[in-house]
Amino acid sequence: MPDIIRKKTKPITPLKPEYIPLRETDIKTVPRRTKPSVPAVKPPPKDRMMGCRFELKYLIPPSLVNPIRCYISDYIEADPYSQAQQHGFYTIGTLYLDSHNLHLYRGNVEGHKNRFKLRIRTYDDSPKSPCFFEIKRKVDAVILKSRSQLKKAAIGEVLSGCSPHFIDSRSETKVLNQFQLYMRTINANPVIQVRYERSAYESTCNMRVRVTIDKNLCFRTVRTPEVGLNSAGWQELKLGGMVLEIKFTDRFPKWLNQMVRMFNLKLRPVSKYAYSIQQAGLLKFCAPRMQMRI
Repeated sequence: MPDIIRKKTKPITPLKPEYIPLRETDIKTVPRRTKPSVPAVKPPPKDRMMGCRFELKYLIPPSLVNPIRCYISDYIEADPYSQAQQHGFYTIGTLYLDSHNLHLYRGNVEGHKNRFKLRIRTYDDSPKSPCFFEIKRKVDAVILKSRSQLKKAAIGEVLSGCSPHFIDSRSETKVLNQFQLYMRTINANPVIQVRYERSAYESTCNMRVRVTIDKNLCFRTVRTPEVGLNSAGWQELKLGGMVLEIKFTDRFPKWLNQMVRMFNLKLRPVSKYAYSIQQAGLLKFCAPRMQMRI
């Protein structure tokens, strides 16, 4: 059982928005399409994760989920994973690593412009399905994401500092080596696992856009490399709404700016990892081990 935190973690306060919406004059002639902008027969690009991008995050009430999804579907299509689900939502599990004093968490809540996260992502409990070692960096206003795909059996081996022999490409080997270097730099270990359901829409044209809605968020504290989605100990992650994320690689599309105005969405920082750490600290009995700064 993790140690009890004797002092409350620092509350997360909204940061100053980093993105300025387009001017109202820019959206006066925005046409509303009745069909997806990308034909269904067009194959998706090789890089689906948008490794270099901008991100905008919002909290939305459940009542806006269906209207927003309806609006988005007039411009871009649901991604293949959402299309494969009856209700359009698929499950994601993410294991976050951090130092014993939660160095990465503190960098987030203190608003450091240059910071990173170390995480392992999975999409189901099948031992045959892959997992993804990810480095997500923020450099000023730009998000840089890289990842390496491995078998789940290799998780313990990688976290212990060894190099698996079954990596498909040199680029993935480079990412994995960098992941381990970052781990050693801060002496990172598993801290929190987060699970949620996601509905995703994306444009596969040159100006990449991806919009996601996350619901049913929950977390559990861990000390070992556990990535199971149906393990015990999950706690509801209370955010006061569902998480809407807009990711784009070039300009912020006018139709999305119009959507933000139409639904009166308020830009705010929403870190699933940081909020999970904060709520774990408030629960105390399931909080991660950490050293408090006086």
